[in-house]
Amino acid sequence: MVAHWAEADLVLASEFRDGNVPAKQATLRCAQMAFSALPQNIKERYFRGDSACHENGLITWLNHPNRALEHGGRIGFCVSAVMEPALARAVASVEEKAWTTYGKENDGTLRQWAEVEFVPSQSYEHKQSTPLRYVGLRLLKAKGLLFADGSDRKHYAQTS
Repeated sequence: MVAHWAEADLVLASEFRDGNVPAKQATLRCAQMAFSALPQNIKERYFRGDSACHENGLITWLNHPNRALEHGGRIGFCVSAVMEPALARAVASVEEKAWTTYGKENDGTLRQWAEVEFVPSQSYEHKQSTPLRYVGLRLLKAKGLLFADGSDRKHYAQTS
């Protein structure tokens, strides 16, 4: 596991793991080590993680109001969401007119995003927590083209 400060091209924390350790294990510990390694003069902090970071402990810590009291202030974050069935239904039910195109691939596949109305069952959420925002991402093949599974679209989601 590696925590990388992109602008400085600097590794802030890393952890070598055995091959049988799940990706979701101890993501919070690595994130905390990385943020504690930042210099005191940092004015803004952000976190970007893949779906292995879509883990209750880490998201609760990132979203906790106490982060705003630390040097660097609140941590802005974006984590790829695990497409659980309820989230997949919410993304698939977004109205067609709500999707915004932000890119086009060489084969004509459109890259699109939309706000997703989704409230997960979060028994771990604190009263002071800011509600999470979910954004759906959609890859839409050009007319007549399909993905390998025979569909013309793929859905993903991120939370922040």
